[in-house]
Amino acid sequence: MAPNDDSQNFTTLSGLSGQVTGTSSGATAELNDPSSGGKLPSASLWYGFTNFPNAGQLRVDTHGSQFDTTLGVYSSFPSSGVPAKITDNDNDGSADGTSTVYFATQSGGSYYIQLDGDVRNTPNHVLSWSFVSNPVANISANITSSGQAYEGYNFSYFGSVSNAGPNAATNVVVTLTLTANQQLLSKPAECTSVGLTITCNIGTVPPASTYVVEIIVRLANTGTAGVTMSASSEVSDSSTTNNSSSLNTVVTVQPPEADVPTLPEWGMIFLASMLVMTALSAKQRRN
Repeated sequence: MAPNDDSQNFTTLSGLSGQVTGTSSGATAELNDPSSGGKLPSASLWYGFTNFPNAGQLRVDTHGSQFDTTLGVYSSFPSSGVPAKITDNDNDGSADGTSTVYFATQSGGSYYIQLDGDVRNTPNHVLSWSFVSNPVANISANITSSGQAYEGYNFSYFGSVSNAGPNAATNVVVTLTLTANQQLLSKPAECTSVGLTITCNIGTVPPASTYVVEIIVRLANTGTAGVTMSASSEVSDSSTTNNSSSLNTVVTVQPPEADVPTLPEWGMIFLASMLVMTALSAKQRRN
């Protein structure tokens, strides 16, 4: 068994930046190990910071690891009760399936990192971290739609949050508000709704990336259907003028379906006569 297989025996990390390497060979899933990145624990190893020296933002990644990893960050030990998860990630978009997390730190805080993944063939892992004291992001909001804006029909809105960086935007919250002539039908799991207001806690938007929230509504009646969107983050924003967006759509009655053209009565008689004559001609040739 790996020495830091149990969360209580985590390997202590120190410094504002650094890297450790190791092997996940022999790692197991302990009874109280939580799921990270949407996956059940299978070979968890634990690392941690105690009494972190500075407030700011910490980036942790597994780039260079030899297997598909997951990362989870907690502010308390899972074995002490319900784990207090700060953030997690399965795949950060890297071709090798490695992971990256960003989270806010406080001076004197403790942070426990769960590294897990599929270690059946190549168990070696790399864990790197770096710190930014005054993170700055630039998030922007944009709302678009898709579908036919007909009375009584379903209609989709897409709320996009982009981050131009230079740092990650953490604890991002998106709020969408619908006008009264719409009925909310569907929203993502990270969203809650009260009346016509939808609030989505989407977590982290890394630099140079975009997160999209789709909601589906039913257009109750004709007129103008509208939605407003706003996005915020706990990180300082270099420009707040692009943090909101709105969209108005004209709802109409669906046009009646076009009638299928039919032949007039004389045309039907003519067509029948031609079919009969063709059949008789074919019969005569056979005789």
